[in-house]
Amino acid sequence: MAILEKPAPAAIPMDELRRFTREEYYRMNESGVFGADERLELIEGSIVRHMAPIGPSHNNTVDVVGDILRSVFGARARVRTQGSVSLGPDTEPQPDIVVYTPSDDHWRRNPTANEILLIVEVSDTSLVYDRDTKAVLYAQAGVPEYWIINIGQPKPELLVFREPGATGYASRMIRRAGDSISALLASATEIAVADVLPKI
Repeated sequence: MAILEKPAPAAIPMDELRRFTREEYYRMNESGVFGADERLELIEGSIVRHMAPIGPSHNNTVDVVGDILRSVFGARARVRTQGSVSLGPDTEPQPDIVVYTPSDDHWRRNPTANEILLIVEVSDTSLVYDRDTKAVLYAQAGVPEYWIINIGQPKPELLVFREPGATGYASRMIRRAGDSISALLASATEIAVADVLPKI
């Protein structure tokens, strides 16, 4: 089984790996192939295992930002934390936070790209993966806005990605404490960037 640490080791020829579909991934999970505590994502057919433990700063940032976004978007959108989204037949990442508009059949499936308003990842040791791999996946799927809250440095910062396209996001901005930001699809409400960054 092709379960990769992130990023994929360069020594493995990618065209020789066994790729999995989302349905196969679901069946393996239902059959007990994966451990209950394993942090896994299906990325373009490869099952990626996240090795770094989630620490208090990461967890608390997800909680706080989730609460802020619920207030900003209100009843017109749902905010999911630590859950999966479906971006194609072989890609099912688990972003830290996703804001989406649920459809009538949302009980039977995960949110898809055309329902997603905003994705947020909290990065401590995963910045390169979140910025270089996930940003391209989200842009190619058409996710309109993507934030990375980078907590893995002395002064945390917010990276904002907009204008998705086939090769990634055309617009990239960095915002720090003292700045403000509005979500693209909730532009009437400004958020103090300091409020989404951990207090370290």
